[in-house]
Amino acid sequence: MNKQKQRAATIFTIDHDGRPIAHVALSGTNQRAKILVEDLERVLAAGYSPCWAYTCTDRIRWYVQARTYNPRGRPRSVTIARLVVQAGKGQVVRYADGDHLNLLPENLLVKKGCAWMAVDWLHPQKSAQHEPTHASALRRAPEAAEEGRMFHRKFPQGHMTI
Repeated sequence: MNKQKQRAATIFTIDHDGRPIAHVALSGTNQRAKILVEDLERVLAAGYSPCWAYTCTDRIRWYVQARTYNPRGRPRSVTIARLVVQAGKGQVVRYADGDHLNLLPENLLVKKGCAWMAVDWLHPQKSAQHEPTHASALRRAPEAAEEGRMFHRKFPQGHMTI
């Protein structure tokens, strides 16, 4: 039996402007992300996991991330900041005060940039329509051969035509 670590409870407070704030515990650390309660509810209502992590992406930058899936059903991570501001393709999210744990709207700035992933491209949960790429390619191979198309897949020994 796998033993799961218990996640700390989210703490709710009111800021100096009277807005309800959630301080969400992050897995693997004692850090907490600060987010408006309405933004937290919107992210959770969209189906994203409440289990967030504080992850280092390139040895320098740390981000609050949740697990998600791409259109092919492969696991991905998405930054909660992108979900909060609904950043699209070609938009990057910057942090006004430099604190990546501060997910309040006044701290999240959307700029034009080279972000490759739009939020609407991701799926919060793996669904039945997502199948492994290799299995779907193998099923389509006979149909593709009839249509004159071939699938090429790279294997450790080299290229192989299916």
